[in-house]
Amino acid sequence: MRSPIRLNIMTKMALLTSICLVTQGYIFTHVLGVNPGVLITISPLLLYLAFFLVAAARGVYGRPGYWAGAIVALTAVNISLYAVAPSL
Repeated sequence: MRSPIRLNIMTKMALLTSICLVTQGYIFTHVLGVNPGVLITISPLLLYLAFFLVAAARGVYGRPGYWAGAIVALTAVNISLYAVAPSL
């Protein structure tokens, strides 16, 4: 039997970031019906870029779980801000 596909940490973080961006965009557009600013829309991507730059500078990934949690938490905060007060 073949072994499952192994993904490295950068690929996992990129996949998580894309899932968060797509989920956030779907909820903003189809569920809440709001059009947030550009900075709010791409904020999970900015955290991924920060993770990439820190990992490149240090040569190690540190604790990617913290970065993944920060990306998911930021996405949840963005959605909750517009769910509570859509006029932002």
